[in-house]
Amino acid sequence: MLSTKAIFIRSLLEGWDGKVYTPESHPVSYSKLNAAMREASAELMDSEKSRAGRERFQQMFRNKRTTDGRVIKTGRVFLTDQAANPKLEKSGIKFGNFHTKGLTLLPAKKSGRINMCPCATVECETVCLNMKGRGAMSQGARGHRTSVLLDQTKEFMHGLDGAIEHHSNTATEAGKQPVMRLNVVSDLVWEQHAPHLFEKHKGVRFYDYTKIANRMLNADKTLKKLPDNYHLTLSSTGLVGDSENWGDLHHVLRQGGSGAMVFRTLAGRGTPGKKNYRPPAALPKYLKWTHEGVPHVAVVTDGDEHDLRFKDREIAEGSGAYEQAQKDHPGAVIVKGVVAGLRLKGGKKDIEEAGEFAVDMGDGHTIDVDATRAAGKKQEAPKTTVPLTIGGQKLKELFTNFLRGSYLRG
Repeated sequence: MLSTKAIFIRSLLEGWDGKVYTPESHPVSYSKLNAAMREASAELMDSEKSRAGRERFQQMFRNKRTTDGRVIKTGRVFLTDQAANPKLEKSGIKFGNFHTKGLTLLPAKKSGRINMCPCATVECETVCLNMKGRGAMSQGARGHRTSVLLDQTKEFMHGLDGAIEHHSNTATEAGKQPVMRLNVVSDLVWEQHAPHLFEKHKGVRFYDYTKIANRMLNADKTLKKLPDNYHLTLSSTGLVGDSENWGDLHHVLRQGGSGAMVFRTLAGRGTPGKKNYRPPAALPKYLKWTHEGVPHVAVVTDGDEHDLRFKDREIAEGSGAYEQAQKDHPGAVIVKGVVAGLRLKGGKKDIEEAGEFAVDMGDGHTIDVDATRAAGKKQEAPKTTVPLTIGGQKLKELFTNFLRGSYLRG
């Protein structure tokens, strides 16, 4: 028997009457999407335009019913409740006074029309949580949701506004703090695209992860000012390789910002006592590196325990983690920024596919960033010029044979 959510999603897909274009024929530019979202965002602060916008959004689903005859509640159409997402659910369990919902769109280039994660690496896309667990069964819904954003941007924004308001009201009535993650598996620049969302919903705590460094850092590497109710965490793309972003991450950490790093280790799986049970592997306790000749250390927390990254510093301070770090690393600067350590969700294949995106565990206690980066530097062989020793006639024969072979193959 299908769950209520499954019935709703199926009816949404079967009853959809909006336009869904083929990726190849209708690409969308980032600048166009940004302009449309900003225009719609401004309308949210105008009560009359907001009311009219929500009506247009609801009209898109007018008379649409689930397969068991119930009317689709459009106010909740775009949000994933914490009960339907294992990571968000952990936050609700650990912090019972918070209730989280998220907006789940297609990540990276999955829509075929726009890159929803501009700074995603190949390895990042390979081990993306989009297809993990129940996510594999939600691709259709995420695809349609993304199509609404790209094709009916204003209606989408007004629908999202209504959904956030509904979430805020119901969470508050239940005596809980409403929390919203706008990028569950995408990386849209919401503070630029839709600044009025944060202003209008001041009672909602927003948070996200990002790999776009300039969302968090100014050109001089100082932390950017974000909306007071929006928290960002800079996700690591590894310590070595062409795509690593340590040069930005350490600036965030030194100034008390939040970071997240995936380590080359596996998350737990199954139920204790059962045959398929696998306990979560250990994570390192610290990252250590040298900045301007001075050793610096950042505390690593277990980021898989919950998803509310804006709580990490508070937890570190309350647990005495900073004091312990100073004892373990005397003479080092203990930065206030915390690294949320994350494990790969899957099996040994994920460890192989993660490549340089996942950081090696080192001694399992302290990751020596400088040593890791030094060992990972690719040693390019010096370029040498080989003198041409083939005679003119022989060279002519080789070239003629090459052309003849190319022609025959063509």
